Amino acid sequence: MKKYLFVLVFITYLFSCQKEAEVIDVGYSYYIAEPGYYLTYEVDSIYFDDFSATSDTNYFLIKELIESSFIDNEGRQAYRIERWYKYNDTLPWILKNVWYSVKTNKHIERVEENIRYIKLIFPVKNYAKWNGNALNTLDYQEYKYTNANKPFNISNLAFDSTVKVLQDSFINLKYNRYKYEIYAKNVGLIKKVFVNLENEDNMSGKIKNGVKYEWRLIDYGKE
Repeated sequence: MKKYLFVLVFITYLFSCQKEAEVIDVGYSYYIAEPGYYLTYEVDSIYFDDFSATSDTNYFLIKELIESSFIDNEGRQAYRIERWYKYNDTLPWILKNVWYSVKTNKHIERVEENIRYIKLIFPVKNYAKWNGNALNTLDYQEYKYTNANKPFNISNLAFDSTVKVLQDSFINLKYNRYKYEIYAKNVGLIKKVFVNLENEDNMSGKIKNGVKYEWRLIDYGKE
């Protein structure tokens, strides 16, 4: 009888450990922080200029490489992100700028053009909201998770579990602002869309000025 009781207790323990492991998965793998890890994107962008009545379309490649780690001024592990670009595959990569990131057990911080954003929070779950500008001097900007743990395909790459971070959505007859990022587990950022346009006042729907661009992941891995 004691033997069967022991087996029952052991099985119950294993089941509870499995449930605990499921609870512990708060989504840390949606962002990779590891020196040598890189992400490469193809980017389409278009700029509208009402002064010259022109639009300028560009295509280029961006590679983000976690070049090294260091301790920041708050004593935390931080990561140096080198950002390289080129206009086609035949050209050499050119270093454009350097950003930084910090991964804590609560969120992901990214310093982009000297502005610190909170890109993700943990746990990752649908409809969780936060102020993406909480660590900078910009106005409050609500970020929100949608489509958590959903599959997504892009650039002939298939991902089993992704999440969308809606960063801005404001559309009327005059303005069109729509910004979001999509992250995949065990990969990181796989898509980024930024739309910030102003239409003409005559309700024609014609764009007056602004910019829109889209990043699409085409390669990733470890150097």
